[in-house]
Amino acid sequence: MRIEERIVILFSVIDPDKSRLTKAEELLKSGLDWDYLLKVSKQHGVACLLYYHLNRFGFQGYLPPAIFKELESIYYNNCARNTLIYEELARLLSIFEQSQIKVILLKGIFLAEAVYKNIALRQMSDMDILIKKDDFFRIGKVLLDSGYSAADSINTSFNDPLSYSVLFAKVDRLRSISISIDLHWDILTSTWMRSFIAGRVNPEKIWSEASSVNIAGANALALSCQHHLFHLCLHSFSHSFERLILLTDIFEFVRNYQDRIDWNDAREEAKLLGLEGTLSYCLYYTYRSLKPRDPKQIRLKTINADYQRKAILFLIQKKLKFYGLPCLIYILLQNKIQDVYKLTLKAVFLLRKRLLTR
Repeated sequence: MRIEERIVILFSVIDPDKSRLTKAEELLKSGLDWDYLLKVSKQHGVACLLYYHLNRFGFQGYLPPAIFKELESIYYNNCARNTLIYEELARLLSIFEQSQIKVILLKGIFLAEAVYKNIALRQMSDMDILIKKDDFFRIGKVLLDSGYSAADSINTSFNDPLSYSVLFAKVDRLRSISISIDLHWDILTSTWMRSFIAGRVNPEKIWSEASSVNIAGANALALSCQHHLFHLCLHSFSHSFERLILLTDIFEFVRNYQDRIDWNDAREEAKLLGLEGTLSYCLYYTYRSLKPRDPKQIRLKTINADYQRKAILFLIQKKLKFYGLPCLIYILLQNKIQDVYKLTLKAVFLLRKRLLTR
């Protein structure tokens, strides 16, 4: 791993401790490729965290002025963009509340305010909102009336048994901002995952355990702590842990809510969903990446077979990115040979279907 990548990792937490800061300062004094440092931080969605810590702890003097200025620009532009996004969210939540429509806020739009405590730190490409599928067309009408358009055919996506969301977007030309809203009706985040775990997720349990929150000065719902942890892990897993910000989300969520997560209940529900190995690996990989000397937070059962862990780490660390990699990893995490065989057949069928529909 290059020095620049190590620096980015050290600053990819909200509250770096003294040992991280000492190590980071030591590395900043090395001969660095500053353009590469900037590039990596942007690729991993943590440029705002990097700027915040460099500025907060007085490390800006180690950077060339042009690089620090670029990071500063990214930070304040993100702050301005997120401010507008939260204004739009508050407007929509007010309409939903008046129409007695309940929605659950997911990922960045919840985390930036509730976990990061500073909306400038968490970059987001869209607002992710979980809805009840029965409310989809009512919410869709609100969005269409507000100037949004759907990225895909609404009816096709809604009726596809493997679909889990529809993306809406609009361009606010007055404020020069594009805003996207991803409406989800499932906490699963990929078509192969829905195919493999169809029928196991209990929507009623998810909604009944959701709690009230106030975000952007408006009322909404948040997933229970364990369901939110499931969702963050599955989202990161479905993207092959390709960006550090996905791991930071998990790490900081656990740090913030660890005492409110019922780990025994989480383990039992993960078993019912067939996700115990997946979730335990997500937590293992998160802490291995961001805080390797502190594995105590990994309270779900760890993977039994060492060959599984080594095989998965090899696939991820070698950056062997290809379509279906998360699916392959999920299959590798199965302990029963009959499950491996059954899921492999399903994966082949899904791949064939995808190739035929291109």
